[in-house]
Amino acid sequence: MAKTMSVSFSPYGAFELKQKYQRNMFMGTMFALLLVVVVIGGTYIYRALTAEEVVGGNVQIIKTIADLGPPPTVAKKTAEDRYCSTQGGGAQSRYSETGGRR
Repeated sequence: MAKTMSVSFSPYGAFELKQKYQRNMFMGTMFALLLVVVVIGGTYIYRALTAEEVVGGNVQIIKTIADLGPPPTVAKKTAEDRYCSTQGGGAQSRYSETGGRR
């Protein structure tokens, strides 16, 4: 008699948890799946409603590598080089004006 009672009643609820395990697992999985669908679907709908039309402005189609042209220089210009190129004179002319000092 004591064994029958221990199977149907457990002080910690283990019997009830085992009995409802399948239902709880199914409901948790469905909730997680629904959450993923809502997030992805919401993102898709938001992008569809707020999409702006892209204007095809300055588009250049490159078919071969030769169409690219030379790459830009990666060397940085120093302040002296920039000063000389904007003033039209070379570094020598500026040094001669200041007596060789910078």
